Amino acid sequence: MNKDLELLRQLQEIDTRLRKIRKEREEAPGRIESARTLVERRTTEIEKTEKETEKFHSQIEVQQNLDLKGKEEAKAKLLVQLNTVKTNKEYAAIQNEVAGIDADISKLEDQILDMMTEAESREGELEKARKRLDEANAKLTQTEKEIAEEIERCEAEEAGLTARRDEIRSQVQREYLEPYERLLHRRDGVALVSSKNEVCQGCFMNLTPQTSASLLTSDKPVFCNSCGRMLYLDEDDE
Repeated sequence: MNKDLELLRQLQEIDTRLRKIRKEREEAPGRIESARTLVERRTTEIEKTEKETEKFHSQIEVQQNLDLKGKEEAKAKLLVQLNTVKTNKEYAAIQNEVAGIDADISKLEDQILDMMTEAESREGELEKARKRLDEANAKLTQTEKEIAEEIERCEAEEAGLTARRDEIRSQVQREYLEPYERLLHRRDGVALVSSKNEVCQGCFMNLTPQTSASLLTSDKPVFCNSCGRMLYLDEDDE
């Protein structure tokens, strides 16, 4: 392999790594945003659960302080009336009303008990939601730390690779460098690929006999007849 192709191989390795580093840096904010979105979702979940729980407690209070208390006051008044009735018929009527109120009170007490049990369950769900929020916040903090460290590492590596790239680039002849850099932008960061068994390792199409022969004899850049990438012979084919 001639000197220019060997230098371009090194350049391609650097460019591939630089491309990966830059992609990681571009994707880093998205990872933070995902963690932040989870925190927002958990916060909304808690707010909703808190409102529902508060509403439920208000309903219990209404049942206890208004409905149940009203029934108990009505019963108390009827019991007072029992001491003033003059006929058995009136006495029996009041007793029937008291029995009806007792049934209503019993029903209300059962409802309140059920509601209190449900309230305890909702309090438990609220506690779980708060725990999930704590976990989401911890994950966000950890992700932000990891991303900051990753970006710092990528920036340091990118600086070193860029300096090395400039050094190698200055040693490549123009007739090799210009098509390489042009292809680098047109072919998704892969400008130089090997030919193995007369097959381009960029597009995996068979090379023409002329292209394969040129790889063996030409002292100028050789390009794949299908994808247009610059070629070099695989070590096993040399």
